[in-house]
Amino acid sequence: MNKKEISEIKKQFKFDNDHLAIFGIGTYFVKSFNIESSDFKYFADTSEFEAGFSPSNCWDELEEVCFLDIIKKTLGGSLGKSLVEYSFPYDVITDEKSQYPHLLKVLKDFNEEEAEKYAKFLAEKIKLDDDYTILLQKASYSVPTKDVNGEKVDEEYSSGDTYDFITVSICPVNNSKPNLFVDGTDDSVKHKPILREIGAPLIGFTFPTFNERATDVNSVLVFNKKPKEPCLTLIEDCLGCVYNLNPEDEQTKFNNLISKLVDSDNVDYDITKNIHDEISEIIENTSANTELTELSKLEIKKIIENSGIAKEKLDNFDEIFDEEIGDYKLKAVNLVDNGKLNIKSPDIVINIKNDSTDKINSKVIDGKKCLVIEFDENIEINGLNVSL
Repeated sequence: MNKKEISEIKKQFKFDNDHLAIFGIGTYFVKSFNIESSDFKYFADTSEFEAGFSPSNCWDELEEVCFLDIIKKTLGGSLGKSLVEYSFPYDVITDEKSQYPHLLKVLKDFNEEEAEKYAKFLAEKIKLDDDYTILLQKASYSVPTKDVNGEKVDEEYSSGDTYDFITVSICPVNNSKPNLFVDGTDDSVKHKPILREIGAPLIGFTFPTFNERATDVNSVLVFNKKPKEPCLTLIEDCLGCVYNLNPEDEQTKFNNLISKLVDSDNVDYDITKNIHDEISEIIENTSANTELTELSKLEIKKIIENSGIAKEKLDNFDEIFDEEIGDYKLKAVNLVDNGKLNIKSPDIVINIKNDSTDKINSKVIDGKKCLVIEFDENIEINGLNVSL
């Protein structure tokens, strides 16, 4: 799924939307110390649905707002970082004993029995340090017809195409903080009881995906609140997918490539800045694209060639690249900090916007290595305008 397709689905979870129906909702409270005593609840009213609204006899408006917010957060975050699409391997799709057929059955026959079975399967696999809640829902989106410019052709959604999908959100359950509140009945100040609150989702997924604005049962969109700490149990054991590199892994491999090419742990400042500037320019030039920009082996070699690195350092490029990165295509957004050049030393941190990196240069002054910053405007320190 690209950014536009994710946004299109995310925007459907709102009130007064005639084009999204939620068919069932399952909640499973998992006690970390005793899964057997965990509690499953299912809400559905197949006889009557309010447009874009969960069953009216199960949820009041405030509960609905909270539930929709959790779903939207499971579809939130940066694509390629918090949101990563995984394709199901062929052997998983064709293996009747894998979890893929089970997932298809949950999608097709979403009801209390199937939802509870799948929630319990997830609870048995996913181990967290504290209690958590699994929220499952199935929805159907009436997909509008759009022209080549992405504009709706009709307002009545008469294309006849529907996108049926399930979302699973796994959320922490935390104790609320001790607090005081004003009792509206007598305006007295009282102690607020400690409640068990459901937090924002930690992990989750959406299946199937909405690729090219159509159902794609060959892939799943996985959400991780902390991209640097992916839940491999969900990705590999529960879904049967093959884990991709996370953003930090991609940047580490890219940095290792540069370090090995220059045969040093300390890369020249100007080379580093030039690489950053060129990748940032690629990101800027492709920002209107809905797909994430991936860099091929040839493109990465060209970026490094243009950085000012000595030509003889590239003699072993193919060998080092194959060793560090292989056939994997690195995402440009994962190789540089978004919108800035970040310079760190043990005592100093400098952040420079991408369009101002030319104002910093490396020089040797009185035998000392220095970064010289050019100021052509007023500067401010602790809120005070100062002059140099």
